[in-house]
Amino acid sequence: MKMVFMSFFEGKTEEVMEILKSEKIENYVRWDEIKGQSAGYRPRMGTGVWPGHNGAVQFPIEDERVDDLIEKIDIFNRATEYEGISAFVFDISRMTLKGYAER
Repeated sequence: MKMVFMSFFEGKTEEVMEILKSEKIENYVRWDEIKGQSAGYRPRMGTGVWPGHNGAVQFPIEDERVDDLIEKIDIFNRATEYEGISAFVFDISRMTLKGYAER
């Protein structure tokens, strides 16, 4: 299993949630109105100088599904002129989740 952390400009939240839906990601945590900066993008600090916020999602995913997800994010980023999605993939050594039987 892997854990994916994605951060993005809050204006892209709907598109990010569509990606999760298309990939059948049903277990996730989502944070709205967070401050931060990704390399190559404008800082989002909720101030007059750096307006707006970022969003983030984190979710477990099976190893064999990661490449398809990353490809979909790469396609999204190439098609987006300004704000893209940053995605990070981590190994999960153990997990427990109500209603989820690890395969």
